[in-house]
Amino acid sequence: MNASTGRKIRRILAHTLPEGENAAALETGSFEVAHALCRERAYILLSTPLSSDMDVLEIGAGCGTRTRFLAERVRRVVALDEDGEALRLNEFRNSRLDNIDYHAGPYADSLARLPVGQRFSLATLVDVEPTPELLSAIRPLLAEDGLLLMAFDNPDGVKHWPTSDRPPPDRSVRLDEMRSLLAATGFSVPHVAYPYPDYRFPLAIYTDASLPEQGSCFFNDFPWDRQQPAFNSTALWNRLIAEKRFPACSNSYLLHARPVSGAPEFSCLPIFSKICSIRSASLRICTSIFRQSDGSRHVEKKPLESAAAPHIASLARWDRELSEQYAGTTLRVNRGERVGEAYRLEFLDAATLNGDIVTAIRQGDTDVALSLLEKEFSLLRSVATEPFQTTPESLMHFGKSPVPEGLRCAPVTDIDMNFDNFFLTPKDCMTLVDYEFTYDFPIPVDFPIFRALHYFFKRNPWIVVRHPEFVQKAWQAAGIDRSLFKHFVRWERHFQLRVQGPHDALYYFSPFSQTGVLALLHRIFPPRVRVRVGQLLPRWLQMVCFKIMNPGAKKKPEAPSYAPLE
Repeated sequence: MNASTGRKIRRILAHTLPEGENAAALETGSFEVAHALCRERAYILLSTPLSSDMDVLEIGAGCGTRTRFLAERVRRVVALDEDGEALRLNEFRNSRLDNIDYHAGPYADSLARLPVGQRFSLATLVDVEPTPELLSAIRPLLAEDGLLLMAFDNPDGVKHWPTSDRPPPDRSVRLDEMRSLLAATGFSVPHVAYPYPDYRFPLAIYTDASLPEQGSCFFNDFPWDRQQPAFNSTALWNRLIAEKRFPACSNSYLLHARPVSGAPEFSCLPIFSKICSIRSASLRICTSIFRQSDGSRHVEKKPLESAAAPHIASLARWDRELSEQYAGTTLRVNRGERVGEAYRLEFLDAATLNGDIVTAIRQGDTDVALSLLEKEFSLLRSVATEPFQTTPESLMHFGKSPVPEGLRCAPVTDIDMNFDNFFLTPKDCMTLVDYEFTYDFPIPVDFPIFRALHYFFKRNPWIVVRHPEFVQKAWQAAGIDRSLFKHFVRWERHFQLRVQGPHDALYYFSPFSQTGVLALLHRIFPPRVRVRVGQLLPRWLQMVCFKIMNPGAKKKPEAPSYAPLE
């Protein structure tokens, strides 16, 4: 770490609370600072079971992002790093935690200084070159049932494809080479996972038992890395997925191994994880699918941070109240139970309403697709027995855009009733699998119906192009005209701003490499200040500034092409 980066990091740590570190790191415009401090760097650990009785050996602790994540969840962390300055910043940053031991210097020397007989439940190697000597030194330090976690770049990953003259990434190794290295140093056959888009900024973690579907890999702006694609990598991912080449072309790998031979049991590890990190702190959660040794599966939702614990705890209430509300109808709720800090739900292996609608449209049978839509709309409206009236809660969540009188609402409303959240279970029933965003204040039943169609057409633009008549019939079946559509678009925009909270996620990072006057302006007016100033400007002045700065820009259409006609 160079001296300039170290000073920036220390300045942030000295004047910023932990919850403000991400925003402060992003505002520097420095990739090195963002890499060292942003919380997303620790989320690769979500794939590993952690408990309060574990001792963890962290090799490559750096400035302490992963160290803090571990120390808040396990009994003790032994943090090692060859960069003494980074480890001093780590200790300064996590001084409030008293369960961390720090060892600076070459890894071989630090490992040799550990107490004789000390054993660890977990050892992590992230951003560290996994040499044979290092792996051989780690193996005797792991408990008999301990785990080794490794995350490293794949030199054949998509992000390294754009130009042929690019050198391979640092600390990269091919998967077959790593398997051989682990076997040679006394470790088991590893459990392999594929972080997407990358282990530095995981939004999903796939395995061979649960690979992505086409359309799943669309976060390809690479804000977590300096690699910039020179092509439409979203289209490329879709092709690789169709050709079953996703594992070989994954940007990075995540491996778990044990200090034993053979093929051990890894049922404690998820076969899939979805990490909702681009949200406000109270809504950041991780959803994982686990497969047990008998082949059964279950789903777990757990908070990424303590602020999201109430959000997970509320699921039990919404499970009960939605089940009571829809009793006697063809809709059931995917039942769950609290297990520690997590909420465990049954795993459903069935077709989705979204899949059946898309299949019917592809086969040219739009009447069947329309009847499926009408079935859901009728079901939702059957429990809307109360007149809608604006409340302080609705204003807080959806803004002040007024809606026409006469709308109806249900006692409890799940606004996330999108078609892919309905599984078609036997006996002509549907099962709702996601009820995170459920509220008990008045919400027009038309709003979740609007959201279902809005996101369906937005994610399937080919339907809008090839079947415009179906689009208009769908809006007619929903009972939503153009005027109500515009109101709900404003509601949705306000709701998403509330869900995302402050834009301090690494997803929004943009490196800044200018010097002179531009650098000074960037420092005086960081992103949060610029956004706030823009919000305070009158609308007409915002439009004037936009036209001056973008003379060739086209006027933004008032409504998307799939909106209802006048």
